[in-house]
Amino acid sequence: MNLDWQTAAVLVLIAAACAYLARAAWRTAWRRKAGACGGCGTCPSNPAQDERDVVSVGELARTAQQASPEAANRNGARRG
Repeated sequence: MNLDWQTAAVLVLIAAACAYLARAAWRTAWRRKAGACGGCGTCPSNPAQDERDVVSVGELARTAQQASPEAANRNGARRG
């Protein structure tokens, strides 16, 4: 095999591409499954799952009707 400068440059580029792909595969395989910003319940910056406010759809609908009764009446008139 004749190893001139062009062949050496191509081999260096191929090695760099292989290293990049290996690094990307390594990071994908071994990265954390949960984010560092609150993917779990043990993060002190985020409330625990049971402390989070959960609002039902019915509660949202009642709040919207109380905030704008005329809009609720218009929507009720369209349905009926």
